[in-house]
Amino acid sequence: MLDFAYENGNDIIICVNDKIIGGVKEAVFGNENTCYAISEFLNDVPIKNIEKPNYKIQLSGVDAKNVKIFENGSADKVCVKSADKTVIYSGCFTDSVITTVMPNKKIEYTVKITAAERSEINAD
Repeated sequence: MLDFAYENGNDIIICVNDKIIGGVKEAVFGNENTCYAISEFLNDVPIKNIEKPNYKIQLSGVDAKNVKIFENGSADKVCVKSADKTVIYSGCFTDSVITTVMPNKKIEYTVKITAAERSEINAD
């Protein structure tokens, strides 16, 4: 599930902990549900399935000065603002920070984040 289809990057602002993150070349948003089953005692007959959503965020091309925000799991809230709406991911933690050395010797960072909650505010 993508929150935003392809959009012009000039029209989107990404904030982490209320600080604007610059240099992001690509942002991918999706969800990954986990299902827990409650079963009858001793016979494993399922009674109820409980889904718990996890939201996945991947930011590619993060600047070196901004990557420090993601270290030590300190990125608690990620906001994505467009002209139409603002999507807020909260309860976030950093899964990984991947470093890539480009052919021009420039270093780029890709950050993968998991969020527990997602809310959406439409611009009126």
